[in-house]
Amino acid sequence: MKEKCEYFEHCEIFHNPMFLNSGLAAPIRVEFCQGCKYNCARYKVASQVGENFLTTTLLPFMKDRAEAIIAECSLVTA
Repeated sequence: MKEKCEYFEHCEIFHNPMFLNSGLAAPIRVEFCQGCKYNCARYKVASQVGENFLTTTLLPFMKDRAEAIIAECSLVTA
């Protein structure tokens, strides 16, 4: 299901010149940001535990890392 991500406009990785110039930005934008946001690790973290837990090193395809962040947050709040 295609649905544009509501976090896209202020997503830190898209304001990072190194990422934008790497050649990864366009394919990621098409697949995750404007494609299926629910497959994006950054969307998953932001929507489940909050944007303040996003790091610039978390890329959209890092689902395992996103799950670890969410699990860590659940332990802290439990």
